[in-house]
Amino acid sequence: MEEWRGSGTVLVVDDEEPVRYVCKLILEQHGITVLTAEDGKQALKIYQENRGQVDLILLDMMMPQMSGEETLKLLRDLDDKVRIILSSGFSEQDLQRDMEIRPNAFIQKPYLPEELVRTVRDVYESGTSGNA
Repeated sequence: MEEWRGSGTVLVVDDEEPVRYVCKLILEQHGITVLTAEDGKQALKIYQENRGQVDLILLDMMMPQMSGEETLKLLRDLDDKVRIILSSGFSEQDLQRDMEIRPNAFIQKPYLPEELVRTVRDVYESGTSGNA
């Protein structure tokens, strides 16, 4: 299989520094610029400051202070076309059962580097935005 090369910018939002670091390394190896945020509040600030450049957001569901679901809603309030991949150790069915706003994709933790790249590639190539 040919190695995929991406472009653009992904904002990685996770309260665990090792997760942010590894995601950044993996995505940068595939040609993507990566911004990171340690919580929802910081993610909103970084997104607003870089709104024209951020193509996709990888958002952890379980974070202190502001949950991934709350962050997802506020990001979509800012820009209903922003593409968001939600990540969690819980299953997609468990998480999305009561969610009114849906991400573009979901990736379950722990994930392999190739799963991360495939999910990002699929969202990039689908061209979809807003509620999936």
